[in-house]
Amino acid sequence: MNQFDRDNLEWYLSITDQDREAWAQDMGVEHVTYMLNLLRTARSELMCEAMDELELKMNSRMTQARRVIKRIQAL
Repeated sequence: MNQFDRDNLEWYLSITDQDREAWAQDMGVEHVTYMLNLLRTARSELMCEAMDELELKMNSRMTQARRVIKRIQAL
């Protein structure tokens, strides 16, 4: 997502529910569709970041587990 889209999304998320409803009533279908696409894109980006963090944690734990197994095998 580019900075322009991020700024638009940040604005949309920062307004009140009442302002959001008024905005949706005043805007055309294209604007509402654009905002929905921004929300979907942001959700996807967050999911990817979460998966990356989970993968890092899993790799770290696998490394720790391998060390423990090697210690046990060395006994």
